[in-house]
Amino acid sequence: MSVLLLETGQSVLVGPTADDAPWRMNVDVVQEGHVTLATVDDEHLPSSWSGLDEVHITLLDRDNVHLIHVPVVRVSRNRLVVGAPDENTPVQRRAYARIFNPVPASFVLLDASANIWIPFSAEIRDLGGGGCSVVADTVAPEGATVVISFTLDHLGPIVVLGRVLPRDVVSTIGRHLARIEFVLIREAERDRILRYILLTSAARRHGNNLRLR
Repeated sequence: MSVLLLETGQSVLVGPTADDAPWRMNVDVVQEGHVTLATVDDEHLPSSWSGLDEVHITLLDRDNVHLIHVPVVRVSRNRLVVGAPDENTPVQRRAYARIFNPVPASFVLLDASANIWIPFSAEIRDLGGGGCSVVADTVAPEGATVVISFTLDHLGPIVVLGRVLPRDVVSTIGRHLARIEFVLIREAERDRILRYILLTSAARRHGNNLRLR
C-alpha cells in the first residue's frame, strides 16, 4: 500500500483513540519524519494530551475516510507534532464516515421497467465524498438509480445521482441498509460534504453543532 501523505493546509480530525470525540486540526508544517498540526482558532488542547504517546488521525479525501495511527513527538498548547506516516504506519480505509446528526434528505428511485420515479423515505447513516449508506423501509434493487437531495449548510440543497450497491438487512430494526455510490456530483458539492463531516465530527466535543460557514 502506498504511503498516505499529510499535506500542508489539510484539515484532519485528531483524537487519543478512534472512539474519542476528535479535535479538528490543520496540517501546519510537514518536515522530514515529522508533521506539525495546529488547532483551529488557537484553541488550547487538553492538558491530558501532554502524556499521550500516540493519536488517531482521521483524514478525508474525495473517495475514502482514512484512519491513521501515529506516534506523538511533542505537544504544546495549540500544536501537536506527530511522526509522519510511512509504509509501516497502521492505516484503515473506509468508504464513509459515521454521521451523528440527522441529515435532512429526500430520495427518489427510478423504476426502470415503468420509467417512473418513486419517492421513498430513508435516513442517512454514513456519508462520504463518494457515497452514503441509508436505512429505509423500501428495498432498493442493486444497481438501481437514485436521486438524493440533502441540506448540509446555508448554501442550499446538494443534489446527486447515485447507484445502489449490494444491500444488507439491518437485523436489529428489521429495515434495509442500502449503500449508494455517487455517480454524478459536482466537485464543489463534494467539497461541501467533506467540510460538513469535519465540522460536525469536531462538534461532538462540545455536544452541539458548529455553525457551518
